[in-house]
Amino acid sequence: ENKENDLELFNKIKILGSIEILKNDYDAIAILTEWEEFKRLSWEKLSKDVIIFDGRRILNKANFSI
Repeated sequence: ENKENDLELFNKIKILGSIEILKNDYDAIAILTEWEEFKRLSWEKLSKDVIIFDGRRILNKANFSI
């Protein structure tokens, strides 16, 4: 199901325009926005193996193990 702001590339990369990331299992997530809805997400619900690239520095790194 694609939302209006979603884009899928090569059937491998999915660009989401919403917080749907917590409802699926992804290998990596790149945060490229400062939208408040992404700052308030329960990131701890993600798999421990997911790689998060925070390109906007919106996450508190103290909440994550490195």
